Amino acid sequence: MKAQIVSLDFVVAITVFAILFYAGITMWNDYSRDLEKSYSTNELRMKAYGASVSLMDSSGQPFNWSIESNRAGVKDFENIDSGKLERMIDYASNDYENSKKLLGLQEYDYRIIVNYSNGTNIYDSGESYALADEIVAIKRLALMKGDGVNVKLIVWREK
Repeated sequence: MKAQIVSLDFVVAITVFAILFYAGITMWNDYSRDLEKSYSTNELRMKAYGASVSLMDSSGQPFNWSIESNRAGVKDFENIDSGKLERMIDYASNDYENSKKLLGLQEYDYRIIVNYSNGTNIYDSGESYALADEIVAIKRLALMKGDGVNVKLIVWREK
C-alpha cells in the first residue's frame, strides 16, 4: 500500500510539473512574439518619422535634388516648395523604387497625401496599403503658396 501512494504522488507531481512547464513555455513564446512585434513597430515608427523629417524639414541634398540624389526635401525657408513637392509626387508615381531611396525607406512602402486645411485633396501618390501588416502615418502641417496644407506620409511593411 505504501508503494502505491508514493507512485500516485509521483504521478501527480510529474503531471503538475508538466502542466506548469507547458504554461511557462507558452507564456515565454507569447512574450517573445509581443516583444518582437513591438520592436518591429518601433523601427517602422522611427523610419517613418525620419522620412518625414527629411521630406518636410529640409530642402534636400543637394538643394536642387533629383532621383539620383541622396535625400529629398520640399522645404523652402518656412514654406513648402510646391515644385519640389510635385517632383517628389511625380517620382512616387513614376519611379517608386528610387523614390523610396530618396526618403530612406528602401525596405518599406509609402504613400504621400497632401490636402488643403479644408480637406480638398491636392496630391495623393504612392502605393496602396491594402495588404499592409503594420502601418504608421505621420501628419505634418505646413504652408504652401501661403495656404495651410496637411501632409500625411504613410509608411508600412507588407505582410
